[in-house]
Amino acid sequence: MTARHIIEELGRFLRDEIGIAVSCRFDLQGPGSHAQPQHVLQINRSDDIERWRTEIGFSNPSHISRFMIFHQIGECPPKTSIISRLLFLTGCSSRLDDREAIPLDAMASILNIMKKRFDSPTSEGKATIEQIMRINRKLAGSLHRTLPRIIRN
Repeated sequence: MTARHIIEELGRFLRDEIGIAVSCRFDLQGPGSHAQPQHVLQINRSDDIERWRTEIGFSNPSHISRFMIFHQIGECPPKTSIISRLLFLTGCSSRLDDREAIPLDAMASILNIMKKRFDSPTSEGKATIEQIMRINRKLAGSLHRTLPRIIRN
């Protein structure tokens, strides 16, 4: 976020009211003269991440996949893609650097696991995949663009 005061206030709330140790830092995101300020609220301790999960929860599939990787191997290496994490979590890859599309059934399975453990996504795996495909068809039809291919049949 770019709203420094909001990030700092949220950090104080998490620290004082919920007991989660957080750090706030400032970064510039983007190339050269187009860099934009970004204030980052970071939680590093595994106990605090677990507290966040139980008290607040996750809804972003990327964050959920990082959390699942952490629980499976004890860490989530930085700069891994969501595709590589999902391939690893589904058992389709033994490495965290593959970037091929995920088989449809494996994707539906991992989405169902995320729904069961984290209440996100809100739909079952197959319904979520159908929604992704509908969005992709709409993008292709109206904007002549598509989402990156993450699912293979």
